[in-house]
Amino acid sequence: ADLYTITTDALRQLRTTTFVKTIIHCDEAISTNDHALRIARDDSNLPDLPLIVYTDRQTAGRGRGQNRWWSAAGSLTFSLMIDASAYQLDRSHQPLISLGTGLAVATTLTRFDPSIKPQLKWPNDVHVGGRKIAGILSEVPQNRPHWIVIGVGLNVNNSIQKALCEKTLPLEIADIATALCDESLTPVPLISALATLLDHLHQQWCRLAYDAPGVLSDFRQRCMLTGRLVSLRIGDQVQTGRCLGINEQGAIVLQHDESSTAHFGGIVERVVD
Repeated sequence: ADLYTITTDALRQLRTTTFVKTIIHCDEAISTNDHALRIARDDSNLPDLPLIVYTDRQTAGRGRGQNRWWSAAGSLTFSLMIDASAYQLDRSHQPLISLGTGLAVATTLTRFDPSIKPQLKWPNDVHVGGRKIAGILSEVPQNRPHWIVIGVGLNVNNSIQKALCEKTLPLEIADIATALCDESLTPVPLISALATLLDHLHQQWCRLAYDAPGVLSDFRQRCMLTGRLVSLRIGDQVQTGRCLGINEQGAIVLQHDESSTAHFGGIVERVVD
């Protein structure tokens, strides 16, 4: 199996081996989340969900705020569109769905190499050894309040070290990014990484309906912000406080001098031990 690409035939087989019902394969996409959101807006041709938009090359992947996601051959770049009600959830569970997604990525990585110790950076990043290996972006289509689009970028075989040597890597991420192939000696076919991740995503989202405390407990064990001083940008404001952890709704809790506040959104700009 290929380390750098996934064939359309291999993707089609996911309909019988995973929970995905509709598969859209793009050779190139500006943003898989944008593609999925466009599909949600088309009332004339509603797809069977869950739907996956998978691309071999994403040219302008979006992260939170103004962030962009760099991807290259060998990375997994896709968006899943689900009906939250099929998991007995609704849009109020979006923060928990994001946390469950991060947890699924972490368990997928340890499935391929148990020596890897992924950490989760609320609300949407997965780190290994202090470097980012995956990013997640969840969005709700305006006209489909029960649908949720979850974008995932996971560095699998797109070696950061190799890209740095070949000078194809944006310098601003050279010291803050990593890939599975840079952390593990075991090569993982890209289709195996995707199929395993899809299984773990389904498991974690199902768990949220009957064992949300368990999902939160597992997330908290891997949370890299708890106990650290965090600066959180919310719009034009920056809140700084010591992270007390993640509450039952999936919000980050920051301790200030005399009080604590919970935040469901925001961009973590600075972390100090």
